[in-house]
Amino acid sequence: MRKTLLAMGILLAALTARAGMPEGSLLEGVTPGADGRIDILEVFAHQDDESIYGGGAVLLAMKDPRVRLHILCMTFDQTSDAIKALGLTPDQSGNIRVKELDAAATVYGAAEVIQFPYPSRTLPNVGDEKLISEILGVIEKTGAEIVITHDPAGITGHWDHVACSRVATEAFKRSSAQVLYYPTLPVPLYKIALQFKTYRTKGEPAVPDFRVNLREVKKLKRLACYEHASQMFYTSVGQTTDLLLLMNHEYFARVPNRQ
Repeated sequence: MRKTLLAMGILLAALTARAGMPEGSLLEGVTPGADGRIDILEVFAHQDDESIYGGGAVLLAMKDPRVRLHILCMTFDQTSDAIKALGLTPDQSGNIRVKELDAAATVYGAAEVIQFPYPSRTLPNVGDEKLISEILGVIEKTGAEIVITHDPAGITGHWDHVACSRVATEAFKRSSAQVLYYPTLPVPLYKIALQFKTYRTKGEPAVPDFRVNLREVKKLKRLACYEHASQMFYTSVGQTTDLLLLMNHEYFARVPNRQ
């Protein structure tokens, strides 16, 4: 019943969001670097976040031969519900998830995957300045013009999402990157999502500035998501992802770097 209600809410909110919401691209207004390339750095908390949140828009951007993609995953997940479902050890689960991210990166044609070692569910305890410094180092090393990360409320409210958004946003502000994007949701849908979240964390949802039409790459986005098989088939993440894949658009808030 909850799944049916959420599906109905997603479709209703998506229809509502059509009115007055401009369509756009991650590449609009971005100036290539000195090498003529546009480097995109995705900074997300967990393996699969890079595909669930904004993966379609990234696939579209990758059609431009100037674009080069870097994926930074902040945690090594040893807490997945798939551990119990599949009879895994925590380390087995973590290693599987790393390999799944490598497979998803192949779908995107990513230049590299950067894996940080922090255990899942611990990012808020690591220390913001340490994480900011490490992310800033990756931004500068990759020469990223575009950074993509969780929005401040993390959509699900997961504490790793919220912490990742906070430190990645601050790293962006200290960097030479041109624009930061938060994959987010239309306000009506975000209100529905917040009713179903299980994590009690604070964070203000980002209000989208534009939407990206996914029809051209919708099947590829599904493929990238389902490379994370341990999550899609053996945890509730798969059910949530299936609902989000009903949508033909992704929504983004744009944060320019004013430095």
